[in-house]
Amino acid sequence: MSIPRSLRTHPATISLIVVAVTLAACAYYWAALVKAQTEEMKSARLREELRASQLSGLAEQEVEAALRDVDMALPSLAWGR
Repeated sequence: MSIPRSLRTHPATISLIVVAVTLAACAYYWAALVKAQTEEMKSARLREELRASQLSGLAEQEVEAALRDVDMALPSLAWGR
């Protein structure tokens, strides 16, 4: 039993199809990597902004605590005169 001539495919055509499918798969994979990297960069930026906000709040609390200490110390210094 032989394959009819109309259904036979030239080896070069098969090679071109394999190359085209491989290139399409590589392009899809590349696009997925770029999308994942973009999402990761966005997430990292949000984490950095949150951390900066937290540090800013902590610095503000430290300054307030230092000023409270100075406010508490000044009356006792005034009595020493």
